[in-house]
Amino acid sequence: MRDRRGSYTDRVNPFIFSLPTAKITNPDITRIINSDEIQSVVRPAGQKVQKRPWTQKKNPLVNKAILFRLNPYAKTLRRQELRMCWFFCRSITVFNLFSQSNRSV
Repeated sequence: MRDRRGSYTDRVNPFIFSLPTAKITNPDITRIINSDEIQSVVRPAGQKVQKRPWTQKKNPLVNKAILFRLNPYAKTLRRQELRMCWFFCRSITVFNLFSQSNRSV
């Protein structure tokens, strides 16, 4: 491959391919971050947040309390679903009562 494309020092044909070079090296970034100019502007690090050692994963599709905590609008949607189901089931029951009374006559 080197004979066709070349290397950093000697390129066979510069129009075929040129190897990418790093614009900045890793020690340069470290030196820049730790410089006095940057450190004077950057806020100090905050307190380390302690997490619980282990908690049980709750499934929001099964556990409604977790679902409502993740998505508060889900409670409104659930109420609308139940209300529509209640009206629909009630109308079917009333329809069945009328249809049965008409059949017996």
